[in-house]
Amino acid sequence: PSVQLLASRWPVHAIWTANMRGGPQPRMVGQEIALLRAEFDPEPCLLPPGGVGFLQSLSSGQPLIAALAATGEGFDLAAVLGLLIQHRALTGVSR
Repeated sequence: PSVQLLASRWPVHAIWTANMRGGPQPRMVGQEIALLRAEFDPEPCLLPPGGVGFLQSLSSGQPLIAALAATGEGFDLAAVLGLLIQHRALTGVSR
């Protein structure tokens, strides 16, 4: 329950950032986000394209290599893993 995923055809993260943090006006492109709540304070985090598919695969028990197959070319694995570590969203690693 500490991680919720959303793939939208709308710039949901950019809209939230513009309204809540005074960010720039959003460009009308789809975005993928993860709602993370390490300290019980939910925060939307922008994922790279393919991030939702990757995380859905992992959460369903798929191995890392299978989860990577759910992403597109140019997927930034380091960015997603860094985000998960930063927000303490990883609960365990298994073989």
